[in-house]
Amino acid sequence: MTTIYKVFDGNVANVLLTADHGFLYNDMKFEEKDKHSIKESAIEKKTRYYLTDSNDAFEDIVKFPLDKVSSIKSTTPLQVAVPIGTNRLAAPGGYNFAHGGASLQEMIIPVIRSQQKRTNKTEKVGVALMSHNLNMVKSIEVPDDTVGSCKHDRDGAQGGLLYL
Repeated sequence: MTTIYKVFDGNVANVLLTADHGFLYNDMKFEEKDKHSIKESAIEKKTRYYLTDSNDAFEDIVKFPLDKVSSIKSTTPLQVAVPIGTNRLAAPGGYNFAHGGASLQEMIIPVIRSQQKRTNKTEKVGVALMSHNLNMVKSIEVPDDTVGSCKHDRDGAQGGLLYL
């Protein structure tokens, strides 16, 4: 949280926030049926994807044109092939910590844009009661460090009571 406060204290007006899900952890043994073997020529092979110049379709594999999903330009049209869902391609190594295939967490990147709008127009506002039948239920004393350095009672004067 201190980083967020530093951003606000620095008068930053535009913030882009994004996140990655990290690795998927499998606490159970990864079944052989969930490991897809590559059945065509591949230029590059990894557990998450392979690159190929083939347009052939295979069950549980989806392909995307490399130049449409990356900034990599190739003289030969290449396809990025990934297993559907969280399945992996058969490769040596562990499967407990890995990224998945064509799953939601792999295909979507969350981005939050926060923009502070500044305005020079300010005006005083009043307070209106929605109901005149108000009863004070109780009052409690709040320590200074709980709410801040200044507390106000219901009349606006500084004091040590917070009315609920």
